[in-house]
This record gives sequence, C-alpha cells and structure tokens, in this order.
Amino acid sequence: MARIQRRTQRGVVLPIVLVVLMVMTAVILTQVRRGAVDEKLAGNWSRTMSRQAATESMVRYCEAFILRKDEVRKWRGVVKSENYPNTPAWASNLPASDVVTFQQDLLPPGATSAVCVIEDATSELGGTRYAQGPNPGTDGPNDPYLWKFRFTVLVTYQDTSLFGSVVQRTQSEVRFVII
Repeated sequence: MARIQRRTQRGVVLPIVLVVLMVMTAVILTQVRRGAVDEKLAGNWSRTMSRQAATESMVRYCEAFILRKDEVRKWRGVVKSENYPNTPAWASNLPASDVVTFQQDLLPPGATSAVCVIEDATSELGGTRYAQGPNPGTDGPNDPYLWKFRFTVLVTYQDTSLFGSVVQRTQSEVRFVII
C-alpha cells in the first residue's frame, strides 16, 4: 500500500508580506497627509506675508497723505493720544471724520475696506525742548516744534476660512519739525 503523504504549507512569507504592506501603506498615508498640511501652512504664510506687505504700503500712502504741509496742520490735534489712556485710539470707536477711509480703487487685491487712523502723539515726546512760544506748533510758520504722528492702518480682507474676514493692522510713527 502506498502511503499518500500530505504536505501542509507552513510558510511565513505571506504574513510577513502583509505586515510589510500594511506598514508601507501607513507610512505613505502619513506622508500624503503631512504634505497636504505643509501645503496649507505654506499657503497661509504666503497670504499673510502678501497681506502684510500690502498693508504696509497703505501705511506709506497714509503717511504721504498727511505729510503735505497743508494736511499736517489740518490733522494737528484731531485725534490726540493723551485722550486715549486706557485704550489706543485705533482700537476705540472713533468718529468717521477722524479717520481716512481709502477709496475702493486704492485697496490691495482681496481687501474689502481700509482705514487710516492718524493720531497726534506729540504729547508722548514729553518736555518743551522744541517749544519757542506759549502755544508751540500753533503760532504760525516761525514757530519750530517737533511733532509726532502715529499712523495705524486697518485693512480688512475677505477670508475663505471659517473666520469670515481678517483684519491686518500696521503702525508707524513719524517725527518731524514744522518750521
């Protein structure tokens, strides 16, 4: 009688291949997800830098607007920093006459609105070193006096995220002598 031998497979190749396949799949999925997150972060950073640069250019425009000699005297004393000891003027509820609203054609791409708050911050300089009269800065063209203005630009950008809109703020200070 011939004996029939039955051979059972006892290979370990199949379980090893399945484990390696699962590990490689997990690594690939992790890298794809990480790439997507990195792309979103890079896009957000790029948008933020573009918005910051555009807002800073709006500050320069605002500075140029007021630094014409006739405009400086007009804005002198309109919004005084000493009147806002607890909350900065730019964060206060200022009347529309005390801010410069930019026209739509001057707005950077993606912006829906922009305003410039011009603050007379001369009182922050302290002392009367530059004063030559009882009312420094108001006695006409022969009264040199150091003035300080703070410019705050707030530009609102429409955002496609859950936040609705983003307000970018930038500030600068200019000190100059009016003669």
